[in-house]
Amino acid sequence: MSEDVGEGGRGFQTTDWTQVRAAGGAEGEARQRALAAVFTIYRGPLLAHLRRTFRVGEDQAIDWLHDFIHRKVLLANVLRCADRNRGKFRTFFIASLDRFVLDQQRRARAQRRMPARGFVPLDQVSDEDIARQAEAGAAAMAWAWAKALLEETLRRMEGECIRKGCPQRWEVFKAHVLDPLYHGAEALPYAVLVERFGLRSPAEASNTFNTATRMFERLLRQVVREYACLGPEADVEEELRQLRRDLGWRG
Repeated sequence: MSEDVGEGGRGFQTTDWTQVRAAGGAEGEARQRALAAVFTIYRGPLLAHLRRTFRVGEDQAIDWLHDFIHRKVLLANVLRCADRNRGKFRTFFIASLDRFVLDQQRRARAQRRMPARGFVPLDQVSDEDIARQAEAGAAAMAWAWAKALLEETLRRMEGECIRKGCPQRWEVFKAHVLDPLYHGAEALPYAVLVERFGLRSPAEASNTFNTATRMFERLLRQVVREYACLGPEADVEEELRQLRRDLGWRG
């Protein structure tokens, strides 16, 4: 099992296929650590997927996810069936969760018990509605997944800048990219960055930003490989292309 404690001091365990196999292995401390790593990564995106696909609130989504974890992951050990030769782990995980939720809905209808929030019985929904729900759920999952990847990349980047004694690199990247992206601020010109962060010239500010950008791209690639349980480099490239599409990045 590989482990990355992260540059910022918070523990983070990678989730490659070795980790997935450990999560689907026999009971023990190694399996518990692997399961914790998997759900640290996937919890937020899976909740977003449930909310949009099945049109339920946060509480119901959490109940379903926790029930799925207890019944299918911990007791039935569905993760032992994950196989990298059959596709992405994320696709397998979502499909397993969806089948579980659909089964829960069928059981609820059969017993004439409807939750307070109410479900939409699938036999009363048109094919077009189902397709729209699935598309909305996929979009929500994609956005939550992209957000998780981006946040982990930025956490590692800030931590690495601090550890290596180059906090200016992070601050320049933050002022030139993150503040405009997250807060709608104007990207500061290099001349302003020079004055604000004690740099010697606009050329140094430009070089600092370019170095920060390369660091971000390196760490993003690292995070994508770990989070998505990818193997060949071609898989990483495809995941990066999809990430850029989901975030609306050009280039």
